[in-house]
Amino acid sequence: MDKNEETEIVFNEKKVTKEIQSPDKSKLLVLTYLEDMNARKDFDYKIIDLKSKKELLTGTFTGIKMEWYTNDSIKGYLFQGMIEKENPQDNFKIINIK
Repeated sequence: MDKNEETEIVFNEKKVTKEIQSPDKSKLLVLTYLEDMNARKDFDYKIIDLKSKKELLTGTFTGIKMEWYTNDSIKGYLFQGMIEKENPQDNFKIINIK
């Protein structure tokens, strides 16, 4: 490689849709977000009742991860960066479905 040559680095991002069933398998959490180099993501989420196929809740959450907390709530992990909060309870948000 010549000293004067430049290398171009390209980071690709793609839209991802992830489906996660609730612990009792009665509801479905559908997450849509951009997969890229950032730890923080903007999640578009919706929760669907699998029996009736009815949409129970929709919204947007900004953080690093979302998962089922109970059969009726979602746990969203907040992006903290390099600073740790003194109270670990502040590291997540609970989103209740009912």
